[in-house]
Amino acid sequence: MEHALLPVHRILLVESGVNISELLQLEELSAAGPREFLFVMAHLNIAGATGAPARPLAVAAAG
Repeated sequence: MEHALLPVHRILLVESGVNISELLQLEELSAAGPREFLFVMAHLNIAGATGAPARPLAVAAAG
């Protein structure tokens, strides 16, 4: 896929060197008050790819 089709990816990754995962909005998690949580980056397993869409997950213990 060409970078022209994904301008945000081109600007962030190629031109600015910013990994998109660095832009996670974690304010709501912080406001909920957990001191520890498990972070999981669940991505699609695409053979031969150098990147893939991913779903960031934060698992906090209740209580």
